[in-house]
Amino acid sequence: MAIVEFRPARSEEDQRSVDEISIAELIGLVQSEKALLSDSAPAVAFARSIGLARLSQSARDRIETAIRLAVDD
Repeated sequence: MAIVEFRPARSEEDQRSVDEISIAELIGLVQSEKALLSDSAPAVAFARSIGLARLSQSARDRIETAIRLAVDD
């Protein structure tokens, strides 16, 4: 799978939900912010890094999948 550089939101109107971000782009986020992997709750740390205040279970699952795929690489 090709990894894509994470594209941060330029404004609140440009904010995307985790479901709108491709797994390849989420993996790119994990790879570019590896320090967040040492957080006690890495999925929450990554969600906060992209500006999410709340993390649904489906979004958490998606981020955790990206973390697993990024770490396995």
